[in-house]
Amino acid sequence: MKQFILTSILLVFLSTSLAAQCADAFRNKYVIVLDIQKYFTDNAPDSTTARLIAAVNTVISKADKDKVIYVKTIMKTLSFTLRGIKVDTVANHEFCKDLQIVNKHIFIKDEANAFTTKRIANFLRNHDAKDIIIVGLLAEQSVSSTALGGLELGYNIYVVPAAIMGKTAESKADAIDQLKRKGVIILGEK
Repeated sequence: MKQFILTSILLVFLSTSLAAQCADAFRNKYVIVLDIQKYFTDNAPDSTTARLIAAVNTVISKADKDKVIYVKTIMKTLSFTLRGIKVDTVANHEFCKDLQIVNKHIFIKDEANAFTTKRIANFLRNHDAKDIIIVGLLAEQSVSSTALGGLELGYNIYVVPAAIMGKTAESKADAIDQLKRKGVIILGEK
């Protein structure tokens, strides 16, 4: 009986300690939330968007609130007229209503790779970021471009597949496999 009690206490201690270490490790990483905007998610099925937002919010809740960075993409359109070509900016870059916003670290990008935005690059450099988790959309575009851009800059890059949306399940899986082969660390795999 004593041995059972001691074993139980040891297991509880170890599992609590391990959970605390995982939580601490997660809190030491920056999180980049990419393109969780109504403009992009309005065309996805509600259940897909709800699962994505829930997973992204879980990642945000585990992170240090000061280490979460939100990135919006500005949309540009080309207008062809008799006078020539005109580039217009589409103003709809609202975040999805259920996305958890925990700070004011909100940046705008106009390229797939968020690291090409000087304000984001400077923010991460000024805060001595080394480990970065990337979540959001799309796996085949901004997530992949940003992850690879981060690797090129020497960051340790992580992705959470449950917190990433792809064009299709297959193309998302392919994109994540390619990222893994190039050195991105996959979190939350079973």
